[in-house]
Amino acid sequence: MATARDSDVLTRLSREHSKARREEIKLAASRRRRQAIADYCAAQWDYSVRDISPKQLSARAAFSLLCIVRNGGWITPTTVGALDDGHPRIAPYTLEFQTGFPLLITTHQLAVPSPDSPLKAFPDDTKGQLSWSLGNVHWQLLMRNPVVFIQELETLVASRAWPLGWAEEVSELWIELAIAECLEFADITAVRKGLPIPCVWDMAPLLKTLLAEYSVSQVFALLWAAIEDTAAFVEHNYISMKRADDFLVGACRRRADWVYAEGLTVSGLQRDAILSRTQASYVLHDLFLNHGEDGFFKRPTPV
Repeated sequence: MATARDSDVLTRLSREHSKARREEIKLAASRRRRQAIADYCAAQWDYSVRDISPKQLSARAAFSLLCIVRNGGWITPTTVGALDDGHPRIAPYTLEFQTGFPLLITTHQLAVPSPDSPLKAFPDDTKGQLSWSLGNVHWQLLMRNPVVFIQELETLVASRAWPLGWAEEVSELWIELAIAECLEFADITAVRKGLPIPCVWDMAPLLKTLLAEYSVSQVFALLWAAIEDTAAFVEHNYISMKRADDFLVGACRRRADWVYAEGLTVSGLQRDAILSRTQASYVLHDLFLNHGEDGFFKRPTPV
């Protein structure tokens, strides 16, 4: 006849079996998911290893690859971590600038999402189909001996003995990064004042013009003053948000014209506390151009 003690033993044994069964089911589901991810990756990207040297890259490809490697950090000798895990953040919040890095390196078959990335890197989309998360995937580099390749690339960049065409590309990157930094500063400053986020299509050409004369720091000051003007105008005239957006672009242009006509010097601003330097800034201004944060305080010039 079973005793109370026997009953307790049987109960505990049953619980342990149930727990073990749940773990088996969970492990089997994880294995199926992993296999599905492996099949998905194989269908999306070519994982063939390439014979390539750093000098064969464009400056833009070299810049993008170094940003991703430095931001993610080495996990294995062939893989770097996720963009969202890095510090500092990889680039200004401008969507086109942020997505440009991974799209460029995958297009040039320099690196592709690793099938061994965390499961959260491959979520289901709204239709229940497997997809991938640009910020959460790990990146598998496709050249032979990636660690040595990156070391040689960094040496090439720092030497300034660049391949033909690199100087022009780096000059373009300087302008593009400067515009992206100014756009996100305008966005966050406008939101703080209760204004709509400025239209990038209207602001970007204006910013490019301003950056021919002023540093990013000085353009920040012009933007801040223009947003103050716009906020005051909106408060006193009760205009629509669409008109406020239009007024802001005009206010910035008028500020710049007034400064130029009066021959005034624009005192630049420091970086905003929540818009710290990005990995893109460190790679471009510290590694490529070797002038560090001076790139924020002087206007972009041809390299």
